[in-house]
Amino acid sequence: MALKTHLESNMSLFSTVALNGLTAASTSISIGSMPGSLGTRYYDGSRIRVVQFQVLVKNPNPELAMNVSENINDYLEGATFDVKGYKLNSCEVYVDPSWLEKTSSSEHIYTAAYKAEIIKE
Repeated sequence: MALKTHLESNMSLFSTVALNGLTAASTSISIGSMPGSLGTRYYDGSRIRVVQFQVLVKNPNPELAMNVSENINDYLEGATFDVKGYKLNSCEVYVDPSWLEKTSSSEHIYTAAYKAEIIKE
């Protein structure tokens, strides 16, 4: 996912970003796709695709996990940028960053969900 590379290149994170699930490491960040709604197709054949995704942040330090989750949210909310043949036309949070769970290894997981509109260029 180009968003993974974009976040890693433009943000200071405590971990690389995994795709579709947290890693077994005690610190982990993940971006995963979620089912979403249909986009809009225009008469000229172009289409705006709607992509929904979840961001998970795991860290033994709950404050650090929350802060990184909030920083990612601040970066993505209202963002527009180009990534590898796509233009992210808009990105909106629809589930604000919030605490999800504490694992058996005392790692805190925070989650947030986003809806983005992308245009293939």
